[in-house]
Amino acid sequence: PVLVFFTIDGKLKGSGRSTHSFNLFAVLNEVRDQFVSFGGHFHAVGLTILPEKLPWLKEYLAMKAKELILAEDKVPPLNIDGLLSLESLDLALLSKLEELEPYGIENPRTRWLVGPLTIGHVKRMGKDISQNHAKVLFLDQGKEAWLTAFGLADVFEEFLGTGMEVQLVVEAKLSSWNGRNTTDIRVIDYAPVIFTT
Repeated sequence: PVLVFFTIDGKLKGSGRSTHSFNLFAVLNEVRDQFVSFGGHFHAVGLTILPEKLPWLKEYLAMKAKELILAEDKVPPLNIDGLLSLESLDLALLSKLEELEPYGIENPRTRWLVGPLTIGHVKRMGKDISQNHAKVLFLDQGKEAWLTAFGLADVFEEFLGTGMEVQLVVEAKLSSWNGRNTTDIRVIDYAPVIFTT
């Protein structure tokens, strides 16, 4: 959890944010009588405290974080909305998904599990190829699609060299350029396919 304060009229007015594994609102709600004002929800809070309460608040939050945040909670969950083929992530589906906008923390873009896929080609992108970004050609049951893989060029080059299939978690959206809509599919995560059933 993180709290940021500024001084106004002799009081500390602040805003806080947290991760999926620490309900900042619930933790601070337990001691809300210590604050001049307090409100918020699971991931975010707003509060005003007296300056002399700040050392206590630091200790209290450190204690609660140590108590509540487990080692495995430090890795955010990867929520997946469904299983699709790459071919299914077409203009018609993405147009329908755009109706769910606006996307943000409370309404994240849909994420899909696709694969197993074969890698056909890895093309590094950007002026500085050491940034490890790539366009990767994936083959799915005879169909092919280029996906963007930020920070994963090395990984997919290695998979290409071994011929190993992969499963991907992807986000997809419509992209418009020169008046033409195309699919823009981005790799979020990956796993090698060790065996299939």
